[in-house]
Amino acid sequence: MCEIQARATRVSSAPERAAKGVPIAMEPKSFALAACVLAVSILGAGCRDTNTGGGEGGEPDSGAGEGSAVSIQEVQSDDIAEGDEVILREVVVTAVDTFGSRRGSVYVMEPEGGARSGVQVFLEGTEAADIEPGDLVDVEGAEKVEFSFSDDDTGRALTQLQAPQDGSVTVTVVGEGTIPDPEPVDPAEIAADDEVARDWQSVLVRIETVAVESAPRQIGSDDDFKEMAVTGGLPVVSELAPLSDEITVGDCYAAMTGILSYAFDYRLQPRSSDDLEPDGDACPERDDLFTVRELKQEEDVEVGDSVTVEDAVVTFIQDSEARVVIQDQTEVPEAHNGILVFRGSTPEPLPDGLEEGSVVTVFGELDEFADATQISSATIVLRDEDPVEPVRFDEDLDLDVLADEDEGEEFEHTFIELSDVAIVDEVLDDEERDGLVLEDEDGGQLVFDSRWVGDGDLGDIDVDVGDCLGTLPGIMDFVGFLPEPRVLRLLGEERFELGGDCAFADAR
Repeated sequence: MCEIQARATRVSSAPERAAKGVPIAMEPKSFALAACVLAVSILGAGCRDTNTGGGEGGEPDSGAGEGSAVSIQEVQSDDIAEGDEVILREVVVTAVDTFGSRRGSVYVMEPEGGARSGVQVFLEGTEAADIEPGDLVDVEGAEKVEFSFSDDDTGRALTQLQAPQDGSVTVTVVGEGTIPDPEPVDPAEIAADDEVARDWQSVLVRIETVAVESAPRQIGSDDDFKEMAVTGGLPVVSELAPLSDEITVGDCYAAMTGILSYAFDYRLQPRSSDDLEPDGDACPERDDLFTVRELKQEEDVEVGDSVTVEDAVVTFIQDSEARVVIQDQTEVPEAHNGILVFRGSTPEPLPDGLEEGSVVTVFGELDEFADATQISSATIVLRDEDPVEPVRFDEDLDLDVLADEDEGEEFEHTFIELSDVAIVDEVLDDEERDGLVLEDEDGGQLVFDSRWVGDGDLGDIDVDVGDCLGTLPGIMDFVGFLPEPRVLRLLGEERFELGGDCAFADAR
């Protein structure tokens, strides 16, 4: 009979843990292995990122293990409060976390399976060296914890068993068992219905006939931790085993098996590559694929719908990486071919190597801000490291048309390049220069600014009234609450050329 005992120092550090979704950072202090007994001892005093219920941890009684055992279903119910001591008898190990930078936890289930029959035993740092899937184990000295990150405002949490403050958890192998058959679940129902998902938390589940909706991408700073999405929007993560870089959007799988866990969203954790069964042949057709032009004209799509744009080309990246503009790859300029991708005010870093001209796939939600269509809550995946030259509108551009609230709509978020335009006036906001007025030879006028460049201060751009611009590339934007809602966003000082022919301005 093998015994593992874990005592822990718990230090809350959400940024470090976000990639793996683990609740606490723990550093092993000593390891001793004698015969069949592994003891991992780490002094304990600390706090979790979030405790969503009551209860105080403490050193278990010296007679820990002599109390009454409970079922996992009771642990996953309100019958046992957070902070209560928990003893489990003869539960079967379904997975051991031996992958990535954070490892050691084990997942256990009641041998008969069923709803609410699984739970995670948090043993960070121990690696559970002598525990294997299929072992029957007793768990003693643990306390129940409801974990969620401090910035998770969903009200959801992951039920875990862990060492109490200044206490220890003992996991003892008492025999060999049989891992329950995975429970078949509907991925779309899991992703959409919290009550259904809660029933299968930490249970071994199986989803069938699913297609990859977004390929694996790195999350956070942990190179090992990746996430993809499958039919129904259910995330699949490399918490327990790697996800192959060969997986691509559209791949159809006969089935995927894994532990259903939670960190901001419910997500499937395959235990190995064997849990992903390829060569499915009946995956449902996707209904979230659109071109940029279809989105901008809202063809068969509504605001709030989940959308995917494949093989688009990047035309602009804001310095803060909060805004990225993409367009369809076309041979000639086309109307409505540009859309803003908003990634939030504090976005995750973009994929390494992504630049203007990169070919990408974008996943997000169709949104509208200040009467302009955009993609929000977006994820961008780099598809081709070799950039292409984006097509731009650079001929027969009338500034009056671009500036018109109705006629200019077809150019919203498109990549254009003006030639031979004069700066004839400035736009002031509280006596600060907020924009400059361009004029073409026909007398048409358009405002441009530098709000998407650097700190957005147009005063940092070395141009002034009276200058003539030989070429001026930019992105057309629309901000419905501005007096002049259609604005050309400057792409950077190095992106335009002074000079050109603006004799028309002098003549006026």
